This record gives sequence, structure tokens and C-alpha cells, in this order.
Amino acid sequence: VNPADYRADPAQTLRDLDDALRWCQQHGMYLIIDYHVIGNATQGLFQWPEGLSTTWPEAEAFWAAVAARYANEPTAAFFEIYNEPAALEYLGGSWSFADWKLHADSLVAVVRQHAPEAIPVLGGLDWCYDLSAGGDRPFADPDIALSAHPYPGRAKTNRRAAWDAAFGYLSARYPFILTEFGFDPNDQI
Repeated sequence: VNPADYRADPAQTLRDLDDALRWCQQHGMYLIIDYHVIGNATQGLFQWPEGLSTTWPEAEAFWAAVAARYANEPTAAFFEIYNEPAALEYLGGSWSFADWKLHADSLVAVVRQHAPEAIPVLGGLDWCYDLSAGGDRPFADPDIALSAHPYPGRAKTNRRAAWDAAFGYLSARYPFILTEFGFDPNDQI
């Protein structure tokens, strides 16, 4: 869900999610509801700010509404609370993992308040890639899933070692979902 779409018409966005939920039910699939933010809500810096920007109060209100609506719906199995937390250094941003953790834990608490059995999905900084600053327990709630976006361009050589250092070291402790991935042999990033 792009924040701008939800902001423009929350009721329509929820109806669209209901449609997606019914489609998943018909086809025996689970639904990941993703709040598709790319950037740094703490400093108000976003990649494509026209659609993917938010504030912390807006994110909390979104998750309160969504978690309450789908609390008892097992098809809406996962809530990816913030698609790609990123400092956006190229825009002058900086973001500590401690601050990201504080806000991520707050969003998970909102979800838990309305949907105690939900499975929040959380990723690391650097576009949902790096959890290394979070240690062995990056977030307060142990009953979560972690996500990563392991695009090959994140590590030019020895990807396995780079990915293990960034997020893979947590795979024995938490379930993981790779919520974005892909490969372009011409990618220069």
C-alpha cells in the first residue's frame, strides 16, 4: 500500500485490500500487506516522495486500521510494517539502527494492540538489507519475521558472505521472507 493512496482514500484502499484478500482465499494463498515506504521517516527523506512518504503518526494510524480490520483473518498472514527503511545518504540523510528499532518496535506494538496473533515483518536499514547493527535480537518482539531485499548488486563478490553478515546470521533465530529480490545482469548498482 503506497501511503499516498491510503492518505487520499483510506476506505477505498481497505476495499482494495479486501479484494486482494478474497482473491488470495480463492487461490489458497496468503497475503502480505506491505506499507510501501522507501526512505527515512525520521528525517522526512523519501525516494519518490510523491507516493512513498509518510510520518510516524500516519504509519501508526495505518497499522491500527489494518491490524484491527484483519486481526482475525488468517489469509492476511503477514504485515510488512515498512518496506524499505533507508537513510538516503545521497539526500543528506542519516539514520541509526537504534532510531529505526525504536520506531519499528512502536509500529509492532500498534499491530499487537489490535491483532495480537499477527506476524509483523521487519527489515533492516539500507533498503531492507542490513540488520547487522541490530545484533542477535534486532527488535524487541521475538515473535516476528524478518525480511530482506538481497539484490545481487548489494555485494559484487562473495555474496553469500556479504548476505550472511548483513542479515543471514539471524536466520537460525527468526523466520525470513525475501520480500523483494531480482537480478539484472546489466545492473550497475
